[in-house]
Amino acid sequence: ERGRQARCTRRAALRAVRVVQRFARACSQRRRYIALLSAVALLQRWCRRVVGRRRERQKAAAALSMQRLWRGVRGRRRAARQREARRRLQRACQALVHRWRWRVLQKVRDRAGYV
Repeated sequence: ERGRQARCTRRAALRAVRVVQRFARACSQRRRYIALLSAVALLQRWCRRVVGRRRERQKAAAALSMQRLWRGVRGRRRAARQREARRRLQRACQALVHRWRWRVLQKVRDRAGYV
C-alpha cells in the first residue's frame, strides 16, 4: 500500500511539474512571438519608408524630366520664331535695298538719257 501511495504522489508531482513546465514554455514562446512581431513591424516600417522615399524620388525625377522636355520645346519654338522673324527682316531689307538701287539706277538712266 505504501508503494502505491508513493507512486501516486510521484505521479501527481510529475503532473504538477509538467503543468508548470508547460506554462513556463508557453510564457517563453509568447515572449518570443511578441518580440518577433515587434521585429517584423519594425522591418515593415523601414521597408515602407524606403519604398515611399524611392517613389517620391521617382515622381520628382519624372516631374523634372517633364519640365526639362517642355522647356526644350518652348525654347525650340521661340528660336524658330526668332529665326523666321530674322529671315523676314532680312528679306524686307533686301527688297528695300533692291528698290533703292533700282531708283538710283533709274535716276542715272534718266539723267543719261537712256530709254
